[in-house]
Amino acid sequence: MTGFVLTPCYACGFIVENMSAVDERRGPPSPGSLMICIACGAISILDEGSIGLFMRPPTPDEHRRALADPVVVRTLAARAILERRAGSEWEP
Repeated sequence: MTGFVLTPCYACGFIVENMSAVDERRGPPSPGSLMICIACGAISILDEGSIGLFMRPPTPDEHRRALADPVVVRTLAARAILERRAGSEWEP
């Protein structure tokens, strides 16, 4: 697996500089892993190209499967709660 390319979120443009697993039991992120933007909560898929790992928008089927995953739903809910509590001071 090659290195991670600094990738802007397709939904908000936030530059993702690092990544980690939400659920350590699933292992480290690898091609095909679901990614959640810390800035806006958009779901992406980690993919691998000639320049390294990058995030891409999910297909409709990948998006449906992500929203059926309890870990993804809990992660999105936790992110939304933190954002709401921080209000205008939210800065990931």
